[in-house]
Amino acid sequence: MEIKEVDDRAELLRYTNNIPLLGKLVNHQPLWSTNPKLKSFSLEKLSAPDQRRIQEALVVKDLLNVLIGLEGTYIRYFNDYEPNNPETPVEFKIARKMDPSFKTFSRRIVRYGKQYMILTKAYETWSDASFGMVLQRFGYEVRKFLEDVYLKILVERLERDFNKVPYFSIRELEQIINETEVTKQMELLYNIYEEICKEIEERRTNQSSQDDFNNFMDNMKNESSLHLRLIVAFDTTVYPVPKGGAILKIFQQKILENLGDRSSVVFLKKLLNNISQDYCTMLYEWLTQGLLNDPYQEFMTYDDLEGKTDNIFDARDRAWDTQYYIRKDVLLRDCDSEEDKNLLFKILRTGILLKVVRASLQIPTIPSNSSDIVIKEIRDFAELMEGTNLELYVDECYNRANEIFLKLFFQGYDLVTVLKQLQKIFLGYQYGHNILKFVTKNMGELTKHYKNNNGASHDKLQQNFELDRQSQRPNNLMRQLLTVQFDAEALPQVLSHYLQIYPKIPENNSIRDDSDPLMQANNFKNMNAILFDELSKGRTGANYGPNPELYMPRSAIYHMRFDINIPYPLNIIISRTCMIKYQIISRYQLVLQYHSRLLDDTWMDLKKNYSWKYRGYSRTVKRGIIRTTRVLHGKMNHFIKALMEYFNQNVIDKEVKLLEKCYKNPTLAVDIQNELEGGLTNIMTNRCLSDLIPLQLQIFDVIYKFCKFIKSMKAKLCHLDPILYEKHKNLMIKSLNEEHPASNDGRENGGYQEDAALELIQKLVEYISNASKNFDKCLISFVEELNTENFDFYDSSSADAAGIERVLFSITPFHSAPASSRK
Repeated sequence: MEIKEVDDRAELLRYTNNIPLLGKLVNHQPLWSTNPKLKSFSLEKLSAPDQRRIQEALVVKDLLNVLIGLEGTYIRYFNDYEPNNPETPVEFKIARKMDPSFKTFSRRIVRYGKQYMILTKAYETWSDASFGMVLQRFGYEVRKFLEDVYLKILVERLERDFNKVPYFSIRELEQIINETEVTKQMELLYNIYEEICKEIEERRTNQSSQDDFNNFMDNMKNESSLHLRLIVAFDTTVYPVPKGGAILKIFQQKILENLGDRSSVVFLKKLLNNISQDYCTMLYEWLTQGLLNDPYQEFMTYDDLEGKTDNIFDARDRAWDTQYYIRKDVLLRDCDSEEDKNLLFKILRTGILLKVVRASLQIPTIPSNSSDIVIKEIRDFAELMEGTNLELYVDECYNRANEIFLKLFFQGYDLVTVLKQLQKIFLGYQYGHNILKFVTKNMGELTKHYKNNNGASHDKLQQNFELDRQSQRPNNLMRQLLTVQFDAEALPQVLSHYLQIYPKIPENNSIRDDSDPLMQANNFKNMNAILFDELSKGRTGANYGPNPELYMPRSAIYHMRFDINIPYPLNIIISRTCMIKYQIISRYQLVLQYHSRLLDDTWMDLKKNYSWKYRGYSRTVKRGIIRTTRVLHGKMNHFIKALMEYFNQNVIDKEVKLLEKCYKNPTLAVDIQNELEGGLTNIMTNRCLSDLIPLQLQIFDVIYKFCKFIKSMKAKLCHLDPILYEKHKNLMIKSLNEEHPASNDGRENGGYQEDAALELIQKLVEYISNASKNFDKCLISFVEELNTENFDFYDSSSADAAGIERVLFSITPFHSAPASSRK
């Protein structure tokens, strides 16, 4: 049989609308296997031994076509294969009459053609922007490998030898393919392709909402068990297509699986470095400039405010807390475990620190000479992912970012001075005289009961505050920004909310409670139902049940608060959370100062008013009223002064001194924020502002009513003695005559009534006795609470720490030794 060679011919056709689409292609393959084909020569006629070489040449010719994705004469596509349908699996069928040995070789070689066709379709599909830059680059690398390596071997070796070597056999064809390692590299690419397709299929078939919920619950439970101050906000959304770090993670895993094969590892590392170039650029810009250029949402950091605001100053402290998230779906392999949370925290904070610096200075990029630390660009991503290289690189970037950030805040914004100003205003540190003067001047308005619709009283206090501030001409920023406001909730209610938000952490540093119904939810719909049910019924019990004493009407002093809107970027360190804590501590101090001032004012009445200084009272009045009132007033004053001294010196001063030490040589921005929030939290979690508040409210109520009683005693005391009564009567008549000289309606005819005086004495003695008993009862309960085990009201290592307890014991009805001195 004679075989004629046919030369391929290609020609360019001028484009016209009449030419069909396929007419513009050159040597296009059939669209599917059922297309009409030339009838093949029967292999049965070539089965003779002397014709076996002819059959082998025909099979090799077909295999060369199959290796580039074309069907041959004896090796064709399956009947149901359609090249234009990407869902159709690529399969080849081999002629049944082919020599068995040739068929065995063909089955092994055909799979490379299948891989070539599948990878070709893959890079065409991945060229779409929805797959992200990493997968697009992988598609480019696959295409480059197939065209520059795989097809080059086919043309320069296999096709050449087939055309020039007379006895080129199918065995030599397979041997050349295997010895070049091209097939091994093709196999690696195909395995990676299969892993990517498997990941895509899992994301498509699984319910994404359920995956989101599972990630959310895992994140919540893991966060609740943390005792470190490493807060990382996660975006737990599961995206339909794996991108960025999810693709790189597959390559990292594949490298680990091939560590015993050096050539495969070298190939995979080179491929990983090539496809990660754009990712490395994003990582480098984020860690050195705080820039986030992620058009396809494949980087691990996510900006929640992107596109929502163009002005970073509108975001306020959200730039620190809630603007940036970590995408859990695209994490690298070295960042995807719970042990790597510290690394993620550093990556997130590094970019945020630098973003704040650029926004504050309004510069597009941070100069390289801004720090002594020089960060090199990422040239070898595979090497960066080995061992602890990534952690070391991130640490270096993190330290550089902190150095630049702290230099801006401490040298540029003078953060230490700002914090000292806040301590004076809100903590009374080094005594904030201006605030105390304001309280003293407005005692009358602050004593009135708070009403939501009483705008006149509130406006008057605000006007007085503004007048005082303008007359003082403050020369510091915080004092200029200070405003006085009135909260609809009284201080006890606010403290109740705070204690629910910040429960006590058990000794094992875990607040995870699997008995909580919310933790048993299995999807978002179920969680919403549980929340709605709890809100409808209202939580009850010791931890959530409302205390009636917390919601009773109170004076305006319990509702007054001072506030400052910290300007950007200072609010990055002094966050709104810190300001709320500052406010609560300040409100508690204002209440103490108010009652202290109330007692001081009544003491002036007891000391200077003639009715209290009169020495002619009967023995019953002197002992039962005058002396008892003075003694009880002194005990109350002693209690308030001791409580103020303890809270200021043993609680606030202690934390302020620790903060000042932290400010001297800061190295990390997070340490400053954590120390500030931690110090304020330590002050708030002191028992004065926690479990002792209900008792203090009862004591304050007794003190307020007793001071009000003393104010009303001035006129009543004159009715207890005839001489004092006549003197008081004459003064009253003289005063009325001066005011109304023409009026005389016989007011001078009244006289001292002894029976009425005795009845009044009995009532006053009884009231004072009851007030004394109530105060002593509250004080005893207060002291007993101090001695409750497992509670530290003070630091027992300090010599002055037990002073508050000694003072309280000295004014209680029983005089047992303080707990700190008992064995």
